[in-house]
Amino acid sequence: MGADLSEAEVARVPGDRAKGQLASTFRVALDSTYLFERDSTGRYVGPPGLTFPPPGAPEVPLQPYDNVLILRQPEFELQRTVTIQGEIYYPAPTP
Repeated sequence: MGADLSEAEVARVPGDRAKGQLASTFRVALDSTYLFERDSTGRYVGPPGLTFPPPGAPEVPLQPYDNVLILRQPEFELQRTVTIQGEIYYPAPTP
């Protein structure tokens, strides 16, 4: 829920840790096009505010002990329920 589908972060243990470096990190593009739907005209249909990712992100081979981090979407918030109490000025028509 709220995952950023455009990129991920990979933390990799260096081959030579003599200099004290624990890990190096880098960002990789994700090809998440298979997660999205298209309408009958071929247009992208998905969550508002999320741009359609370009297809064909390059493959990144993972190595032993790599940690892959899927980041959160910036500005993502869960929906909330709000209760309003008091007098209603313009009530909705009853069916």
